[in-house]
Amino acid sequence: MNTLRRNFAVFAAFLILLLPSCSGGRPAATVASVADVEGRIIGVLSDTAAELYASGHGEVRPYDSADAMTGDLRAGVIDCALIDEAAAEAAVKRARGVRALSEPFIDAEFCVVAAKQAKDLTQDVNSALKTLKSDGTLKALVGKYTLGEEYSYAPRADIPASAGTLRLAVREGDFAPYCRYDGGGGVAGLDIDVARAVCDLLGVNLEITPIPSSELVNAVWAGKADFAMGGMYKTPEREELVDFSNPYTTCTLIVLTRK
Repeated sequence: MNTLRRNFAVFAAFLILLLPSCSGGRPAATVASVADVEGRIIGVLSDTAAELYASGHGEVRPYDSADAMTGDLRAGVIDCALIDEAAAEAAVKRARGVRALSEPFIDAEFCVVAAKQAKDLTQDVNSALKTLKSDGTLKALVGKYTLGEEYSYAPRADIPASAGTLRLAVREGDFAPYCRYDGGGGVAGLDIDVARAVCDLLGVNLEITPIPSSELVNAVWAGKADFAMGGMYKTPEREELVDFSNPYTTCTLIVLTRK
């Protein structure tokens, strides 16, 4: 009888040790809501809008790939991850044991801003954006920069210098997928291609100047730029100084956490 009890105790202990392995040995989730993100270790993709928006909310860990980020999330190296909504669904499908919170971390409509005295320009931009939406160009551009879909916008090459130039101020630095420095020393991204497409429809040339994000509104207000892009969403303070176009995209960042 004593031998039987000893064998049973050994078997029970073996089961206790085995159970965590069968569940994958994942640590418990520490983030169950957007409010829980504060003070946590937050994974983000390097040089993206998520990295900037996560700053100040916790310890930010940049990653070069979504797979590496979700792998560390499952292992408990990070508490949560912040990723664009378009990429979140694919990341969750590839990473077992990871889920997306239903409440977005940020959900902001990005617009083009122009001077209040340039009402005609705002109307022209809205008209161009409407055309780009109806002909599918805007959707194709968003798909390219947020989902990696194959698409290349070909800007017009037949606009003469005499047609005039619109000066665009964009956010300086890396703010992917909206704007970032390219390998040739210029800037690229969704905002840049949208601005080019708008100018093509208006029949004018485009001049691009990257400046600090804190100076974008003032650059337009002071007449140093005709319009600005780069994370420009409406706030009461900004609306006192500049006009906003209709939205051309929505920046929605989703929190990934362990199941």
